[in-house]
Amino acid sequence: MADVEAAARDLGGVDQAAALAALSSARERIDALIDEVAAQGVLAGQSVRSLAEAAGVAPNTLSPRLARTTVLGGYAEDGRVGAEGIARARYDLRNGQYRPAEQTEPLTFRARRSRKDRS
Repeated sequence: MADVEAAARDLGGVDQAAALAALSSARERIDALIDEVAAQGVLAGQSVRSLAEAAGVAPNTLSPRLARTTVLGGYAEDGRVGAEGIARARYDLRNGQYRPAEQTEPLTFRARRSRKDRS
């Protein structure tokens, strides 16, 4: 962490927009990894509440994040993995029927119109 803080202090001569784009991309990848690790923890029997606390997020925000993972995405309903989906995934894992979901594209911001169209 000290290396990251030192690098942030040295950004004086760097294009801040490019630095922010790179940092934002890194944050998206880290968030996806956090979600995958949380899903693995849920599948292994850990509670959603304890995993949310460890990740530093509210417990009610973890359910939609689990739905975007390859580990539990196949057990999502209405964009969330609830208690029933978790129970089913654990049951399938114990009985050798567990199948991870296919990789999905992360949600990204898309502007409604270009800047040229604005008055």
